[in-house]
Amino acid sequence: LLHLTDVDFDDDDERHALLTKPSEPMIATAIELLGCPDALEKLTHQFIVTGATVIKRPLSAKEASQNRDAVARFLYDRLFKWLIGYINSALDGPDKTDRSTCIGLLD
Repeated sequence: LLHLTDVDFDDDDERHALLTKPSEPMIATAIELLGCPDALEKLTHQFIVTGATVIKRPLSAKEASQNRDAVARFLYDRLFKWLIGYINSALDGPDKTDRSTCIGLLD
């Protein structure tokens, strides 16, 4: 998540999002850790499916940043829910009937 949120974009002459030079190692690490080789393309383009046709529209730097933030929020939410579930299942004990210990967190 931290590598993904460090990725920045600039607009080119046509207002299409381009990855900034300092962000190249961050996106490479995020792509490797997420196992999503087309992550950069997914962040910088909108894909519109109309029937059997897929239209690929480049996004501006602002739109690409909003996509990056939305993906990071989604991943954080899923990771947080998994972590709380994992901790609560560990606190359940072997008989899984004692609900006197559980964890609830506000982020």
